[in-house]
Amino acid sequence: MKVIARASSSILRQPGLPRTLKTLTSGVASMFPKSVTEGELAALIQELQSTGKVSVDGEKVSYAL
Repeated sequence: MKVIARASSSILRQPGLPRTLKTLTSGVASMFPKSVTEGELAALIQELQSTGKVSVDGEKVSYAL
């Protein structure tokens, strides 16, 4: 759960929020010093969606600020 909080906090503080799923995924991956698997990234994005932090419609991303 700390990972989700860290990722969502870092993402929401960015001046230009990622607007596509690809950009969001690469941004989240860059937050971690060691490599993260695609499955772990997908699970993290899914958790951000389920907590209401982000909404994904196709490839477009929106945020609940």
